[in-house]
Amino acid sequence: MAIIFFLEYMYKIRLDKDRLDDLTSKYLIMYKKKLREEIKGFLSDDGRFVFKRSVGTSPQKTFYIKACSYPKSFTYQFLEDCADPNNKLLDALLIGDVKAQISIIQRVINDDPIHLEKLTAEKAAHLGYKDGSVVDDFNTIMNEIFVKRSFEGDKSRVYAEALDKDDFVKNLNIRICPYCGRAYIYRVEKKGKTGNVSVKPQLDHFLPKKNYPFLGMNFFNLIPCCTQCNLAPCKVDNDPLGNGKQQVAYLMHPYDFDETMIRFIYQLNSPDTYKPESYDVMVGYKNKDYKTGYNGFLAIDKLYAGQNVELRNMFLRARALRAAGNGFYKGIGIKNIPIGILAQGILGFNLNGIEERRQLMYKFQKDTFLQMAKKTSAGGLTSYYVDWEGKELIVKM
Repeated sequence: MAIIFFLEYMYKIRLDKDRLDDLTSKYLIMYKKKLREEIKGFLSDDGRFVFKRSVGTSPQKTFYIKACSYPKSFTYQFLEDCADPNNKLLDALLIGDVKAQISIIQRVINDDPIHLEKLTAEKAAHLGYKDGSVVDDFNTIMNEIFVKRSFEGDKSRVYAEALDKDDFVKNLNIRICPYCGRAYIYRVEKKGKTGNVSVKPQLDHFLPKKNYPFLGMNFFNLIPCCTQCNLAPCKVDNDPLGNGKQQVAYLMHPYDFDETMIRFIYQLNSPDTYKPESYDVMVGYKNKDYKTGYNGFLAIDKLYAGQNVELRNMFLRARALRAAGNGFYKGIGIKNIPIGILAQGILGFNLNGIEERRQLMYKFQKDTFLQMAKKTSAGGLTSYYVDWEGKELIVKM
């Protein structure tokens, strides 16, 4: 009979309320004033805030972009609300949670869904924009303010300064990618011929800045992650919102991750426990949409298919420690080995919520270890069966 092991692989970004409130308050103070000054420039007649965009190839068309005050456009009203100190829109754009973000997206869509579309030759033709004309394009102006001049930083601009990605990641105090749980979030810095050369940590926009540039600086929309998860063909610009743009679908937000929705299963298909090939990896999803989502966004099934070596190593360490421990503890009259000692011997770390942000594949190791410990205490092996019809995994002892 096949032997199957469960494991959970990702983790929820957990911050206690006081720490979270402190981080978001400081973030708001750090960027709100700068953005408000930038936005006021776009509401003025200052020529520095009129910029060019060229689209298409043959022939290429160039447009001058600005927020139009007469008649007052949706873009202009949106920016006025951001600039108004009595209006909380800018606060929501900077530190609003997913619910607040979706509410803003609905406001934009309710005026005109085309606001979410990037300026392209096709869009320009559809709207009747002519080469050299001044146009008010919501998506382009939001991208200029919240992405180009703020998230990325544009040194040629008066107020522009890039988001400090290093500082952002350090403040969250995580080092493991919350999307996949199997790779580090890292930066590289070395001395170059003209000064220090660095690779900044990856920050993914959970709701992609391509579609929602006004969320380009939102604290909860910036997810520290590994390079692989943030690049094509993984998360990149894939949009986790459903077609109705009303709720997060198919991919759970790391701040709201529910570990019961997904299970990884390792199956021992051969009695030769020394061969990594004896361990197969499968994935079970509580909702069928998650299977589509987590593979479409992150290619999870393929990423974890090669983790059989790690499971083999854990299995062999557990067996060796059990054999050694039985002789030692029985010799001094102890019948039950404390689980903390087993964890240290097999995993090398304690089982607590802190370690999930520090250890690669924490959930994978923790849950598999607990099952191995259970099988050890039972004196035998446990078989698990999986319902693959999109329901909760069924466990039979």
